[in-house]
Amino acid sequence: MVPERRTAILVLLIGLCLMAAPGAGRAIGNGDTVFDYEADLDLSGIAEDGDQLAMYADDDTTKGQIFSFPVAVAASLDLTQIGMQGNYGTYFVVSGGVPGARIYIRDPTVTFDIVLDNDIGYSIVGRYVTQDTPIAFKFDATEVGTYLPTATVQVRITTPDGSTLTSILDADGNAQDLTGHVVSAPRTYIRDIDISQLGEGGYAAQVTWESPQGFADYASDTCISIFKILGSKRRIIDNGGTIFDYEQNLDLSSILHDYDKLVKYTDDDPAKEPVFSIQVKYAITFDLSHINLQGHYGKYFCESDPTKMVYIKKPAVAFDVVFDDDLESSIDGKSLIKDTRIAFLFGAEEISTCLTGENTATVNVEITSPSGAVLSLIPDESGAIHDLTNHALSEPETAIRDIDISQLEDGRYVAQAVWSYPDGFAYYAPGSAQISFTILETGVIPPAQPTAIPLSPGWNFVSTPKTLAAGSDTALIFAGVDTAGHSILRYDTPTGAWAALKPTDPVRPLEGYWIYAATATEIPLTYATASPQAPATRTLTVGWNAFGFSDTEPATARDTLVSLGSAWSVLMGFDGESQTYETSIIRGGSGDHSDSGWMLPAKGYWLYMTGNGTLAAIGA
Repeated sequence: MVPERRTAILVLLIGLCLMAAPGAGRAIGNGDTVFDYEADLDLSGIAEDGDQLAMYADDDTTKGQIFSFPVAVAASLDLTQIGMQGNYGTYFVVSGGVPGARIYIRDPTVTFDIVLDNDIGYSIVGRYVTQDTPIAFKFDATEVGTYLPTATVQVRITTPDGSTLTSILDADGNAQDLTGHVVSAPRTYIRDIDISQLGEGGYAAQVTWESPQGFADYASDTCISIFKILGSKRRIIDNGGTIFDYEQNLDLSSILHDYDKLVKYTDDDPAKEPVFSIQVKYAITFDLSHINLQGHYGKYFCESDPTKMVYIKKPAVAFDVVFDDDLESSIDGKSLIKDTRIAFLFGAEEISTCLTGENTATVNVEITSPSGAVLSLIPDESGAIHDLTNHALSEPETAIRDIDISQLEDGRYVAQAVWSYPDGFAYYAPGSAQISFTILETGVIPPAQPTAIPLSPGWNFVSTPKTLAAGSDTALIFAGVDTAGHSILRYDTPTGAWAALKPTDPVRPLEGYWIYAATATEIPLTYATASPQAPATRTLTVGWNAFGFSDTEPATARDTLVSLGSAWSVLMGFDGESQTYETSIIRGGSGDHSDSGWMLPAKGYWLYMTGNGTLAAIGA
């Protein structure tokens, strides 16, 4: 309860003046600012005992006075004894009826907010925060922080059980003092507040003045700010952040409110028709594992505030099994002898960037053996165990290296990476593509270099991965194919025209050819021997280009097209077996469209160029 102040009357103040000793208060000059409830203000430089301080209409001394009070002792003005009645503003010293110097009398106010320490623009007042989230207290006192930067405040926190705290213990047991905070600037903070030792439940925080004493006795405290602490850890999502299908325990409270909606619009334009929407019951505990997105991945806007949005993406991990001494060589579809060491490679750029710390995603490698058993533990020659479970996707590219397969039985194996964490991924998200390989007791690994171009019934998009030998380097190599009367075609980008190959036309690396086969068959290849001649290059122009992969070993699109820099945007292959186009690969893309996707020998591809460029072969 704020004590009632006495209304000053001239007779009392004159009496006090006779008894008061000169003070040594804050010296106030012409044009200075003072605050209601201050005491010991020394106005002796601009006023004399018995003068008045008067407020005039429109700050115009020729107009009438709005409010005035006497200055009993100019060297020790005590505003705690004056009932200002909200009359704050410009006051003139009136001596002998003549206005002179002026001062400004303000109401000492401070506003208070509770914010995230790592995002001081985000208030948690009226919201939830988890115990592992550092917070900060923000104080705004524009005038006090400017004109009286020695004033202090304290934060008082009421806990769920009703007790009051002015300090908080951190994880190490140290007290974080919330008293004596100096309002030394218009905006100040108490930063990095550890709330890990506070229990779950609702909390109320309020700021009260500590000094000067008049502020503590009479000035208004701040409004009470409410927030709630949750014990379980949740991933906090900021505006523009990325979340993944099947994720659980997502905190979207900085983006939308309870019972709001996330909406995907046509062309990502909130002015257009909605394509798909998600009702968000509780923003603090959003759960995607029970929502069927029906493949609607992409940008989602907050319905009530379209300036707020998130990206919802499909969780994906690229996976391959390679030779441990040559990480660029996949064993997919190959045979290998038992003394071979292998490695498992994982690519998860977006997952590793977004899911970090305790939220880091993990996968298990599951290998189906020839007998049908599923293995995630592989014994080596010494009896030690290679544990292939809970591999952390903590970096965009990770690996499990030096795997001894000597104790595995002969036969065909199929390996796949499957999610083990987060739980939503483990329960619902599909695993990676499968990699198959065959283990032999002894023998020679079949050559990786393809010696023929396989053709499926129907159209095939093909290429030669290396320079062909003279005499075996023209379209005559296709002569044995029953094309059912179809021409063999190449595409000319500058003219946008198809050209039919003549038997004498050269067949070169980096060119893509379309050939129709009535039945499955193979085109034998005879490669040229090594020579001092430079590897092939080809000029590509803006638009769609048909080209061929230029190596005998698979390589990622990112590596294959590195010579083009940023001039390419979309790559698309063709599956002859299914007679359908494969999922496109996008430069800088993610998930199924990642440019870490593989390109294969003897295949042709469509490539969209946004600028002209020269493609260099990656093999010779």
